[in-house]
Amino acid sequence: TVPNVLTMSRIVGTPAVCWALCAGHHQWALAGLVAAAITDHLDGYIARRFDQQSALGAKLDPIADKVLVNGVALALVYLDALPWWVLAVVAARDVALVAGYMVYKYVTSPVPVPLSSLIRLDQDSDIKIQATEFSKFN
Repeated sequence: TVPNVLTMSRIVGTPAVCWALCAGHHQWALAGLVAAAITDHLDGYIARRFDQQSALGAKLDPIADKVLVNGVALALVYLDALPWWVLAVVAARDVALVAGYMVYKYVTSPVPVPLSSLIRLDQDSDIKIQATEFSKFN
């Protein structure tokens, strides 16, 4: 779907944004971040407006956000523009969120489930992942 392509473009574009930051091409890095913000908004809008929501998109969108945030944080640590411990906190938070999701799915499943079913991207989930306003500012 179009929303999934937009989401994938954020993941694929993250290394370019990080490279632009590290190479001192700040205008290009800013343009990449603006493009990522626009595609983040558009993928959700298009999915809801044109009924293109999918299980893949519901799981891929938060992954794309985490890849971008952690990638940019890593580039900033490399440039000594961000303390390493901030990256550690952000990365640990993201690992805890993903691990928490997997533990919740495992504990609430009526029968024992294999680990692979907890991370399948092609099936609908009974858990609805929704960003809070606070998470939009990280």
